[in-house]
Amino acid sequence: MAKRPKGSKPQRSKRQGPHSSSQQEEPDDSKMSWRFSTLDRTYPQDGGWAGVDADDLQAVVGRIASLDNSTATQVLAGSEVSHDIFTVYSQEAIDQGFTNDAKRRLVERERDDATVIARIRLGSRKRLYAVKTPRGVYELLWWDPLHKIYPTEPKNT
Repeated sequence: MAKRPKGSKPQRSKRQGPHSSSQQEEPDDSKMSWRFSTLDRTYPQDGGWAGVDADDLQAVVGRIASLDNSTATQVLAGSEVSHDIFTVYSQEAIDQGFTNDAKRRLVERERDDATVIARIRLGSRKRLYAVKTPRGVYELLWWDPLHKIYPTEPKNT
């Protein structure tokens, strides 16, 4: 077999198709994975990551770990408790439900192209938001302990 020059890539015939690394898995059928480097440490100003305490941080890590061995499809097809813990917002829900301040922050962070944002619920008010990438990775974004990013009216009031 002949050696190819250093730094050159092997040629692929058109019949071979794309490299396997360029083929995307169906994100909802792959295990959930999380990216922490995308945290918005300064938003929201009331609470947010800058104000997270040790107990809340432990709860966040525990909740993420509980979802880690599942796929989004499994969680969303699960019990009512699963739906209450993990919610996926479409572009329409983002446009209608997120506060103007949160939408402005998405623009500032250059994440206004996000078409899916997941909400992970911890307790009655505390929320964690993550942007879902096309490859199915959830990029953690906001910690909202005061339930201000996507405010809703309490049930039965």
